[in-house]
Amino acid sequence: MRYAAAFAIADLGEVAQGAVEPLFERLAQQSDYYTMRNILLDIRPRQVDFLRERLLQQEKSGTANVYKVRRTACDCLRKLGADAREALADLEAVVADDDVIDRARGRNDQGLLRCAKKALEKLRTDPD
Repeated sequence: MRYAAAFAIADLGEVAQGAVEPLFERLAQQSDYYTMRNILLDIRPRQVDFLRERLLQQEKSGTANVYKVRRTACDCLRKLGADAREALADLEAVVADDDVIDRARGRNDQGLLRCAKKALEKLRTDPD
């Protein structure tokens, strides 16, 4: 039932901006990461400040999916393109983050690092 509701929200697209924060909370606790991520990308969150906070969120106990939350926030910022230019410094910080770099090397998990690099490229080159 919850998935049906989430997919119905995704079908609303950008009109469903009010659902972004609760969906990110669910993403942080959810094992079905790809479904929730795709729903959020369908909504195309426009709350750049909220996305920036999630991008820079640090892992704490009880939040095993923080890395996935950060990756999804990065994907959302990249999708916004020029509308998210105020996140450039945050994305640069992610690319320079030793923990992100170490994770990309050690676990062969380049998701967040690759996403941040692609987002930087898009935000820098998208026309206003």
